[in-house]
Amino acid sequence: MAGSDLTPTIQTPSLPALDQLRIDFNETSSKMRAALQTISHNAAPIAVSSQQIQSASNDLARRTEQQAASVEETAAALEQITTTVVDSSHRAREAGQMVRRTKQSAEHSGKVVGEAVDAMGKIEQSAGGIGNSIGVVDEIAFQTNLLALNLGQSKFGGAAKAGIFETPARSAPAQVPTTPSRPAAVRAAPAFHGNAALKSGDSREEF
Repeated sequence: MAGSDLTPTIQTPSLPALDQLRIDFNETSSKMRAALQTISHNAAPIAVSSQQIQSASNDLARRTEQQAASVEETAAALEQITTTVVDSSHRAREAGQMVRRTKQSAEHSGKVVGEAVDAMGKIEQSAGGIGNSIGVVDEIAFQTNLLALNLGQSKFGGAAKAGIFETPARSAPAQVPTTPSRPAAVRAAPAFHGNAALKSGDSREEF
């Protein structure tokens, strides 16, 4: 028994006073063998279960590491998505500002075009007024020429009646006298036409 061997028993009877001790020893040894056999029989499934538990623990640890790596990748992807969303928000804000500036520029351009149209209308009105003035001056020049011509003819006729003009054999041929009003009127019309044309050209250049 001291060497962990429970198989030996005491078979030789002893003194009547000590024989009960021999019997008790043999029964105790037998019960201990049975208990150890039961423990040994039940220990095998426990060992198998322990191995299974250890394997499951290892698998769980491996899965936990994989889940941790997946969580890290997910966190990195979320961070990248957040950065992309923020950048898209900035770009959208910049696009909105650009659209606003473009709209303001278009409104300003429309205003400038409107002012240009108004200016062209005023230029057209001014050109019409200048044309009317030219017509009036032409009419005045024409009437002045007629008046000068009539006046010259009237003086020429009066001189002939008074016997002022001599015959062609004794003097130069008579000429129709001119008055200061006729050449001035004749010169005024072309000058005014030139001035009006110059103003019209300036108006077209400004336009």
